[in-house]
Amino acid sequence: MTGVEVSHASEPPSASAVLLSDNTRLPCDYLLLATGSSYAAPIKAKPEQGAGVHARRAHYRQVCTRLEAAPSALVVGGGTVGVELAAEIAAKWGRKKHVTLVAAQPVLLERLPPRAGRFVAEWLRRAGVDLVLGERVTDWGGADVAGWGVPGSWHVRTSTGRSIHAAAVFNCAGAKPATAYLRSVKGALNAQGAIATLPSLRLKALCNAYAAGDAAAHGAECTALTADLTASLAAANILAASRGIALASFPQGVCHGALTVPDIAAVSLGPYNGVLVFNQLVVRGPPVAAIKWTIENLQLATAKGQALPGALWSGIEAANVYLGGKLWRAKA
Repeated sequence: MTGVEVSHASEPPSASAVLLSDNTRLPCDYLLLATGSSYAAPIKAKPEQGAGVHARRAHYRQVCTRLEAAPSALVVGGGTVGVELAAEIAAKWGRKKHVTLVAAQPVLLERLPPRAGRFVAEWLRRAGVDLVLGERVTDWGGADVAGWGVPGSWHVRTSTGRSIHAAAVFNCAGAKPATAYLRSVKGALNAQGAIATLPSLRLKALCNAYAAGDAAAHGAECTALTADLTASLAAANILAASRGIALASFPQGVCHGALTVPDIAAVSLGPYNGVLVFNQLVVRGPPVAAIKWTIENLQLATAKGQALPGALWSGIEAANVYLGGKLWRAKA
């Protein structure tokens, strides 16, 4: 999508159509924007690298082949993506490939309970990963220009003056909302580039447009659970608006009245280990890897339209949201 046509017949204006990259114009009565986020390649492939499952797989195979030939790797970012990538590399190649993880924060997984970050740090150190915490990359040494993960001889410098040499560099320091198509719509984006919304997830700038997932400024952590919940609420509110009835607010409308989304996350540490967070409950070890494998396969089957896995996943998610509002909550 390259743009949104706006009609000023109402106040605020409304979206009348969306424009696609092939110049196709799609008129609309209501619009749901769920365009997600962009990440430095190869974490998320760039559009020019091809769309679709086959193109993505070919891209990742190419990156894996390049990484296999690199004697060392530097991963920048101490969140879920950086931790999982460093762990995958360490789990596959062990100490045969020197891995360094740099994080601007003094702890890993800073948005999760401290026990989760401590366990992850211990696991990575045991796996041979060098952790450089509390230091920000100030000079990428040309790795960002050449392309993330492209083999070379890169010298990256941190805020303390530390110089780190690596044959492959991966920037996992954060996602950015994929919302460039809305830049021409006045008031549609906030200062961070996310879509500015009301509590109903309706755009502040457009009276018939709603936003969900990583692209929306919904105030909750950008996780798969939050994406599901915002999509459900936005879809329900489009139906409500079309019928002239009151709109629900996020997250109360999909979290049984709770003012916050439950903190639920599963972080992989290679194929056979991980850490699971359910509010303040932290579970670690091989069972987490089995849980995440089950979740991923249920979601893939749901995306393929398989009825039974879809119903099972919907039930599991509904139960998690309900229990997440009651169990292991942080003390006031």
